[in-house]
Amino acid sequence: MAVTWSYHRARRHEEIMAILQKENGIKLYQELMEIFFGIIGHSPYRAN
Repeated sequence: MAVTWSYHRARRHEEIMAILQKENGIKLYQELMEIFFGIIGHSPYRAN
């Protein structure tokens, strides 16, 4: 989601996190995503 492809533009970190939060518990495992959210918020690898 953070990379531009021919069929969509790159998204900012805030946009990506909003999409993941919206799908959390529906398309994604809630327990796993809570761990991911805790890690990615402080990661140097997060999208800009």
